[in-house]
Amino acid sequence: MACLLIFGDPAFASSHNEVTDWAEFFGPHPLDRGGDIPSYMNAVAAANKSGSLVVIEGTCASACTIKLGAKYRCVRPNAILWFHAAVEGSIISTMGNSLLLDTYPPRVREEVLRRHMLDELALNPEHTLTGDELIGLGERACR
Repeated sequence: MACLLIFGDPAFASSHNEVTDWAEFFGPHPLDRGGDIPSYMNAVAAANKSGSLVVIEGTCASACTIKLGAKYRCVRPNAILWFHAAVEGSIISTMGNSLLLDTYPPRVREEVLRRHMLDELALNPEHTLTGDELIGLGERACR
């Protein structure tokens, strides 16, 4: 099975989904550039199994958006999630896009599809959702 990369160098990807205070590691405005889909899916599955809270805050790009699949999650209003198509090699991966969509809550999935956020490989400022928008879509705000 090929590794599905979403964006950038996996060395920049955070796999610390069990951490509830990202500021401890990255300062007040954390940046998670994403990485490969399986790593994020495994980290979210581990968080779900342990019952850990996943806090989505700061910039969360690419595969980082899989954190929306955490059973216990909350979103800070300052969050900005960047969506784009999954890539395998240099082409859009329909299987990767399906994996991404399957992790998103229904209302977020509908918005991503409505706005065609997974139709292109490049990061596009029009393909973002803010924490406030996610909260408006029913995601729980962090206290």
